[in-house]
Parts: sequence; structure tokens; C-alpha cells
Amino acid sequence: MKGYISIATREPVSSGITPVDIKSVIKQRTRWARGVIQSCRNMHIFTNPKITLLNRIILINTWLYWWSFSRRLIYIAAPLLYALFKVQVVNANFWILMIVWAPGYFLLHFVLGDTSSNIRNERWGEIQETFFAPYLFIPVILESIGIKAKKFKVTDKNVKFSIVDKLYIIPYFVMWALTLLAIVKFNYGKWGSEIIVGSVITFWLVMHFINLSFCLFISMKRDINRKSERFVRHAKGKIMVNGEWAKFKTRDVSDGGFSFEFVNKDLRLKMNDQVEGIIYHENFPIKFKCTVARAVDTEPIWYGVVVKIDKKEDQDHYLQLIYDGENQFLSKEQDHWMTPFDELHLNVILRMKELERNATQFMRQR
Repeated sequence: MKGYISIATREPVSSGITPVDIKSVIKQRTRWARGVIQSCRNMHIFTNPKITLLNRIILINTWLYWWSFSRRLIYIAAPLLYALFKVQVVNANFWILMIVWAPGYFLLHFVLGDTSSNIRNERWGEIQETFFAPYLFIPVILESIGIKAKKFKVTDKNVKFSIVDKLYIIPYFVMWALTLLAIVKFNYGKWGSEIIVGSVITFWLVMHFINLSFCLFISMKRDINRKSERFVRHAKGKIMVNGEWAKFKTRDVSDGGFSFEFVNKDLRLKMNDQVEGIIYHENFPIKFKCTVARAVDTEPIWYGVVVKIDKKEDQDHYLQLIYDGENQFLSKEQDHWMTPFDELHLNVILRMKELERNATQFMRQR
């Protein structure tokens, strides 16, 4: 409204960290949702004459985004109500419905497919909406009617898992089980034209079943063995080995340490060796002490070390070395040959193998 503009870059110029446990992710998204709803309400985005048309459209679109999670729950509930309880949400002739709904749906699918980024498409957007829907629709409604959160909740980025994380699976499992039951009950005993007429209901039930299956896998989480995120950074440095300085170059760095290769391929370190050294950030020498936590005997041999930095100035430069730039470990685009169905099948296979391993270990312990 004051005439200022925002400037963005297409390429990432810095990196950050995100929460990795479900509780923290949901807490973060809830804070974002409440913040946007509150800001839009304070600005009176629908009636404020000082807002230009383009900015008004952008702000309204931002406001509507947070209502998509309530919409997703309605989409899930509608076919369930009809398939399980014969509660008819939409009263329409099948062929009229196909004429009115089908072209719009496939046109939307085409447009979203054409405008989506390389890393996120419409399908993954639906899965994300489904995942956050049970936990965001109530905060959005409360904030919209003026009931604010009592305190500002800062998201903890540290890796923490507890029994509470397992409870977040409950709404997904309930909806998943109801959807599976609805698919079976709705199609059981149907033949010929009955299946065709009911295909729209079955279509949505199957789509929601796939999305909820992904939500189950997400809520089960994957094992995270690192306490901090790695970033690809190729910095130079030197370590004191046998009383002499040995040059090295890093492979990747993190808050807790880094991995590196010696320039002199004949040099060796052993596990738990404690050494000191210097790593350079834009010609600034960062002094550190480290313990060898990993030695990988490949070609070339590389080592992983846990780092301790004493001086505040050195710590600041080390953090800048980590976060000043794009994280090259992150994927730039989805594999177009891997469809959501392939991903779902892969998750099922891997989860079954994990269960098999756990069962085998349990039997051996017995």
C-alpha cells in the first residue's frame, strides 16, 4: 500500500533448516496459517481501497490457500457419506454430471500440470493437502472468527521423536479404514451399468485412498540417523597429522562436522583419532578440533569428523560456510518416470521388508 515492491531470485542463494518430526511440522504450518489469516483480516483485503487490484487478487489467493485444507476434508467426507450411509451430497444425473464436471476436472488437471514446478505437481499437492487437513482446518476457522492462539510457538528444528509422534497417525488411519470399507461396500454386488453409474464415487474414493495411504507412510516416518542437515560445500583446509600439516578438501559440511578427502592420498587416520586443524571460508581461517567418527575405505578414501569450534567469530564463519548458498543435496526435479502409483508400491515393498526384518530380529532375540 506504500508502493514498495519485493524482489525475488529464481535461484536459491541461501539455505536453511526445517523441522523433521510431525509435531513440529504441523506446529509450524499452523503458525503460518494463523499468521496469514490474521494479517489478511487486519489489512481488510476485501474492502481496503488502498490495495491495488493485482495485490488484492494475490492476497485473496493467499487467504484462500489456507481454506483448501477444509475443502479437502469435505472432498473426503462427501463420497464416504454416500457410499457408507447413502447421504447424497450432490443430486445429479450421471451423464449431466459427466458433462459438467469431467471437462472442468481434466482442464484443471491439464492447467495445473502445465504450471507446476519440476519438484511439485498436482498429485503431490493433493497428498500434502490431505496430510495437513486434519490439523489445520480448526485453527484456520478459529483464527477467521477472531479466536487467536494464546502464545507464539517457535518451531524446534532439532531431531526429536517420541510416542506422541505415533499418535498423529490416528486421523489418517481412521479415514483410510473408512475409505477402504466404502470402496468394498459401494462396489460389492454391482455389475454392468451399476459400476459405470457409480464410477465417479469410486474414482474419488480410490483417489482419497491413495492420498491417505501416503499420509500413513509419512506419519510412520523414516529413520533419521543424522542430528543435523548436510550441505555440499567444497572448502579447503589443513589438519595436523603426525606433527605436520596435511591439506584436505571437504565433501560436505553440517552443524556437527564435515567429511573430507586428503589431497595426499597416502595419508591415513583411524577411528576416534582426535586432531586439530583449519578450514577456510573466503580466506578466513576457522580453527577447530575434531574427532574421526567415520572412515570410508573407498577410492578415494574419505573421513567424517565431529567438529568443536571454540571462538565465536570462527563459529559465525563456519555457519556462513554451511548456509550461504544452495543445498546441492536437494532434488531439483521429480523423476517423471516415477508416478505416485510407483512411489506407493515402493513404499509398500520397503515397509513390508522393514516389518520382515523386525520380525526376524524379534524371533532371534526370543
